[in-house]
Amino acid sequence: MGIARFRTNDGSVRYGYASGSSILDFGMQSLRDLLTNLPDALASGEQIYDRSEVTLLSPVDPGTVVRFDGCYEHNIADDHDPHLGEFIAGEAPSIWVTPNSSLCADDCEVSIPTILDDVRPGVELGLVIGRHAENLSLQEAADCIIGYTVCRTLSGYDQHPGLYGYRMFAGSLGVGPTIVPEVEPPVALGVRQNDETVDQSSTAHLRFSLGDLVRYASHIFTLNPGDLLVTGNPLQATDSVNPGDTVTAWIESVGQQTAALSAEGENR
Repeated sequence: MGIARFRTNDGSVRYGYASGSSILDFGMQSLRDLLTNLPDALASGEQIYDRSEVTLLSPVDPGTVVRFDGCYEHNIADDHDPHLGEFIAGEAPSIWVTPNSSLCADDCEVSIPTILDDVRPGVELGLVIGRHAENLSLQEAADCIIGYTVCRTLSGYDQHPGLYGYRMFAGSLGVGPTIVPEVEPPVALGVRQNDETVDQSSTAHLRFSLGDLVRYASHIFTLNPGDLLVTGNPLQATDSVNPGDTVTAWIESVGQQTAALSAEGENR
């Protein structure tokens, strides 16, 4: 259950509240408008759709997608990521912006670029920003989180030039299927590959509070309603995935996000 973004048969993109097999249409096309008027939206739904009547999209269409690394305890203890090296060992996490073109919805198909031979899945808790945010205090930052979502990641571990480009290809960041307004941390999270659990962990191993991460980001970027913060991957033991595999990331009390993988240029 949670806030969903969907396309109707006439091509209109809408926001609603998904519960079971039904979606209550809020009559809004902007997540920013929805987040600033959420109580009114919940009270004035226009129409109820069955999920089979619509196409679920990524629940966010953010102006900015902020991603973190070095947020979990194992990032300090383990040399598991050949691309980060010294960047993961500092007192603050590393941070960067990724393009919206890397996002995809639940049950999407993702083509693995031919340049990559070692692509590994991950799961990250996504934080949805509810208001304009700049240079926040810790308390202001915690109050700025309006919802939570599942982020399923695919990262190339091949030794290619550049620090972050190996995880910005289309579909490498799956989001959704919905935004859940409240979560009681810590929560368990993990990844299944072809329906078999490959690793799981907990946000209890975060080195920073969620408010800390929002506060830190707000001193580097101007954040706006609907922006997405992706809080880092806690997993260590995932193996490479291959075309034909199905990958599912799940977070307790939030949901699960699934992708079917293919080779670049392959017709499925």
